[in-house]
Amino acid sequence: MILSLRSETVGKIGLALSKAQNAFEPIIKYVKGYDYKYAPLDVCYNATRKALLENELAVTQTMAFGEGNKSILVTTLIHSSGEYLSSYTDLEVNQSQHGNMKRSNPVQIWGSTLTYLRRYAY
Repeated sequence: MILSLRSETVGKIGLALSKAQNAFEPIIKYVKGYDYKYAPLDVCYNATRKALLENELAVTQTMAFGEGNKSILVTTLIHSSGEYLSSYTDLEVNQSQHGNMKRSNPVQIWGSTLTYLRRYAY
């Protein structure tokens, strides 16, 4: 389940985001995954943080609970005007899909899944 919510108006946040996106640094995908390369979460933050700040924008990523007490990742883009855009992503971990991972600790698998989703949601 992925849901999105937004403030009643989005004109100011839309303008600020368009300006920020124009100033984002390139995000270099250099870490080798299974059959692909990706950029770690901190690289994504570092490439965008200055432009977001200069346009009075901030991103938060928090946890919440949804139906059936499922964990949900809440990613919110906030503007100094109070306008915001939020997305909600189920944090469903399928232990069997991680059979090839070197770590088998359920908490490490959950953390890996959370980091993966945070990168995508960001």
